[in-house]
Amino acid sequence: MFLNGTVEDKRFISQTVISNSSYYDGKLDVELHPVFDTLFRLSRIHEQNCKLTHSIMSFN
Repeated sequence: MFLNGTVEDKRFISQTVISNSSYYDGKLDVELHPVFDTLFRLSRIHEQNCKLTHSIMSFN
């Protein structure tokens, strides 16, 4: 989704990863569960929207 996503999609993904990151004592820590949970939900919504758009286009 990141490679084929819009600028807004890429910005959202980047913000999600960065907002769940911390840097302390020379170590970068990313809280993966919230990142993957958010991105998984986003991908499902994106997939549903694509299916809806495709069915609307097929109907016309």
